[in-house]
Amino acid sequence: MIKLIPLQVLVVIVFCVLLQATDGEEESKPYQFGFNLGTQHREERKDANGIIIGEYGFLTADGYYQTVMYATDKEGRFLITGRKRVRVTPPKPRPDVEGRQGRANSDFPTTTTTTTTERTKVYHFNYTALQHGREETGFSDTSKVGDYFWDGPDGYRRIITYDADDARGYRPIVKQVKLPIQ
Repeated sequence: MIKLIPLQVLVVIVFCVLLQATDGEEESKPYQFGFNLGTQHREERKDANGIIIGEYGFLTADGYYQTVMYATDKEGRFLITGRKRVRVTPPKPRPDVEGRQGRANSDFPTTTTTTTTERTKVYHFNYTALQHGREETGFSDTSKVGDYFWDGPDGYRRIITYDADDARGYRPIVKQVKLPIQ
């Protein structure tokens, strides 16, 4: 019985070494996922070299569909590779002001417009489906903050938390978490 203990210890050590070796392989495993809900979409793929290419898009409160394309370089840094902004809903009609310009003592009030750099929340959305979810808040200065996740068939959840703006681009923090065995 005492001779079995060193054999059991050896088996446990070998198992731990193999487990650690496969953890590094999981990070470089290729994957691909995507979804399209009509008002938002996301697609991403990672090749065997670890390069990630993807895009996400969503309908904004002002009637535009905003799409951002991104990729990583060989060092893993995220780069914005393109953007599209397409109007998908017609603009709201303006009140009829024909004939009002040029009238000297007009009964119509004048409006003064000022520009402010105050950042206000323009939209917020979130959803959770069976194996993926997303949450995002957009601001008046076109910046965004949010996160999304995807549960892969390999038993890992990929979680990306990000903020994005025109000055500094898309800045994600990527995390991979082992899902509990069910």
